[in-house]
Amino acid sequence: MADVTEITLGGLKYGIGRLTIGQLIEIGALQVSADSAPRTAEAVDDSFVRAQGRRMIDTIAAALTKVAPEITTAKVSDLEMTMDELRMAYTKVLVHAGLAVAKEPAPGEAPGSP
Repeated sequence: MADVTEITLGGLKYGIGRLTIGQLIEIGALQVSADSAPRTAEAVDDSFVRAQGRRMIDTIAAALTKVAPEITTAKVSDLEMTMDELRMAYTKVLVHAGLAVAKEPAPGEAPGSP
């Protein structure tokens, strides 16, 4: 498998592969990218949060299965991860797919942080 990058979930490192545009559309990852714009508290409801979280987990799981086919969405959902790990892993998948641009690290920040 060419073009593998690394993410951290639950303190463990995993390799992810690049997703196809078809996979990203099917999962709804493209919608999450557009939906990630800041919202007012009134505009954020439970169903939106759950749908966005589900799309993030589905997207990460799909990228993980490119390298480790035994990984399932349920296994990813059961990982004890921080919200920061989830956000960073999701961003890395989008960067790896060419849908987002990796930001330059701030002074003192680790290189490669999304």
